Amino acid sequence: MLDHGAALLEELVVLRKAKGISQAELAARSGMTQPAIARLEKGKAVPTIETFCQLAEALGAKVTLTEMAK
Repeated sequence: MLDHGAALLEELVVLRKAKGISQAELAARSGMTQPAIARLEKGKAVPTIETFCQLAEALGAKVTLTEMAK
């Protein structure tokens, strides 16, 4: 079974790196701390949906739902 939370976090990390944004800059943009960003990216913390959305917005993205293929 795919861990959707881990997959979503990986997408956020890929987007952050593609935009050339450091963990510290993402922390400042999202109102979080750099250590909190590091813990999330390492899978050491479980973010809420609100946190996912906060990080996505700080990266100029948004979290959306799509229907899964049957």
